Amino acid sequence: MGGFKAHSRAGVLWFGLALIPIGAWYYYRFGTDLNSILHQMWQLPVCFICCYLGALFPDVDITSTSQKVIYSIVLVLDITLIVLHYYEIAAWIGVGILVISLLKHRGFTHRLSTAFLIPLPLLVVPILLTENIHEIGVPYYAAAVVGYLSHLWVDR
Repeated sequence: MGGFKAHSRAGVLWFGLALIPIGAWYYYRFGTDLNSILHQMWQLPVCFICCYLGALFPDVDITSTSQKVIYSIVLVLDITLIVLHYYEIAAWIGVGILVISLLKHRGFTHRLSTAFLIPLPLLVVPILLTENIHEIGVPYYAAAVVGYLSHLWVDR
């Protein structure tokens, strides 16, 4: 069982290891066209953040540093959504985080299936907002799943 530091390190390490298939995916999508690759490089830090938060998320159901980090981000996100008048989305995010906080530790949030379920909005929401089904959220979803799996691996 790992703490905040162990999960943080695992998230960073697994992201580093995931750069190999990420590089292969970019090569598949863009070939060797350097301009196309550089145009998409902004996604890399976003993917890193998704992976890192994925590595911390399973411990959101206990009082921990990970919980404080996740709750702080959710608070900022919810306030931003409210300011932008996205009340319904803000409400659903709030309800979701409250429900998860009520669960027992090493229950729902520590299941393998949950590693693929919790990050699903990263894949689905961009499709719903843009009506474009072409891989918009795939890198973010994949990065969050990699981070989540790193957490489960440390806790095995």
